[in-house]
Amino acid sequence: MNLSLFNLPEVREFLKANQHESPEKLAIKFHGKTGFPLADVLLQLSLAAKAEEKLPTWKACGCVFTRQALEQATSETLAIWKAQTFQPAAYVDLTAGLGVDAWAMSRHLLSSKVVVFERDEARAKMLEWNFKQLGIACEVHQQEATMANIDGWPENALIYIDPDRRVSGQRSLSVKDWSPDLSIWIPEILSRNRQLLIKFSPMIDITWIEHNFPGRKQVYVLGKEREVKEVLVHFEGSFADVNSTYLPKTAVIFQKGETYYWSNNAGDEKQVPLAEPITEQWLFDPHGALIKAGLTSEVAAHYQLSRLSKNNPYLLGNAFVDNFPGRQFKILSVMEFKPELLKSYLKSKDIRGAGVGCRDFPETAEKLKQRFKLGESHSHYLAFTKTFSGKLITIHGQTEN
Repeated sequence: MNLSLFNLPEVREFLKANQHESPEKLAIKFHGKTGFPLADVLLQLSLAAKAEEKLPTWKACGCVFTRQALEQATSETLAIWKAQTFQPAAYVDLTAGLGVDAWAMSRHLLSSKVVVFERDEARAKMLEWNFKQLGIACEVHQQEATMANIDGWPENALIYIDPDRRVSGQRSLSVKDWSPDLSIWIPEILSRNRQLLIKFSPMIDITWIEHNFPGRKQVYVLGKEREVKEVLVHFEGSFADVNSTYLPKTAVIFQKGETYYWSNNAGDEKQVPLAEPITEQWLFDPHGALIKAGLTSEVAAHYQLSRLSKNNPYLLGNAFVDNFPGRQFKILSVMEFKPELLKSYLKSKDIRGAGVGCRDFPETAEKLKQRFKLGESHSHYLAFTKTFSGKLITIHGQTEN
């Protein structure tokens, strides 16, 4: 990417004047009529539009992006939360990427030293260029971080790693295959009295983290609107400081401008009643961040709800719950899962579309939608699941929120 192109006054004016226009229409309108590479500028215009919700400050400051960097970047909301939550004396990012987390640390911790490493030369230059537009001071190193300079990092620094989990284009679950190699970095960092924050894919299994990473740690599952966005593991203390009986977990949900927290407590295992037969009138589907963090029982106990089975995240109750962290549906029917029975039921109710959810069920939602020829609907919801006795059932619910 030719970054100097975006310093040209005519390019900056073009981007500002056409920020709400269609790049496709602009390509036709201005073909052969500009003194700059139109395709490169229109690509940035397109990426800036995509960044508007995720990175509004970056867009407003005229930052530039690549497709991959923008897709992989954290959002401003999550980055600011990390800065405000951990408040380190200094921050070192081993895998800077687009640099959104470093930006948040620098912006909200003005007295802190912020150091970032980025091995890719083009990305490192983009980092420096964007940081200049944002008006922040970060120390950018265009290299892969090594153990040789770890002792030169600030005391009590928070070290942040978002490891590359791909090997030859395929995701690997072996930490030794990741870059950087966490099996080496974790003990080295913690032995030097540094804090460590590791970002994992939202698809990661928390149990796998618990079994593969010894040491005193806390897990944070971050959700925004209806999606799980990130899983973070915060390490403190010695690498050998292991407490295998209790893993603190917190789900943080950013929804409609509010932030909601749910956590587990040591030695406080919630006892939640199981429902069979189902007599309750409402079905509850907790937010994915709560399910990922294994906090479904905490939610059930708080709202006095029951479960279908110990490991089934669907919950049941007899009344609508204000501000429930997830979705809730008025139950219209509960039936044993039999394909022909369900087809007959859908036909009798003239249901041609429905939201479909599967919890503890042998088929996927997509396959079930194809199998029963279901279109989209915001009114109906079909929950395919299993009771604690092992019976497969379908619950037809009506959307209430």
